[in-house]
Order: sequence, then C-alpha cells, then structure tokens
Amino acid sequence: MILLGTGKLYNRWKSRLNILGESITMMDVNGLIKGTAEDVDPQGALLIRAADGTLHRVVAGDIALGE
Repeated sequence: MILLGTGKLYNRWKSRLNILGESITMMDVNGLIKGTAEDVDPQGALLIRAADGTLHRVVAGDIALGE
C-alpha cells in the first residue's frame, strides 16, 4: 500500500485540494452518495460526510460538485 503519509508531501497536497468543504454528489458501484467533501486520508481516499452523519471513504467514483 502506498501512503502519502502525514508529512510535508501529504500536507502540501491536501492544502491544494479545492473540493474540501464543498457539497458533492458521488456515484460508485454501490450507488449515490450526497454530502460534503470533508477530508482526505493518507492513502488518498476522499472522505464524504452524508447528511445523516455517516462518513464514507471513497477511493474511486464519479463526482459532481453542488447539490
């Protein structure tokens, strides 16, 4: 497994992500997730917080910004 880590590279990459804090809709093989792009983990997965409070870890899928 490749990790971006918690050092300089990870922090610099994360600071440049303009999707964090945005409302998004994500579609993957499991269906549709609507929520807020909350964070990314050291493995590069996007963490999406759904309206019901569930935190989804997404490695791949199609994302649309906005409601």
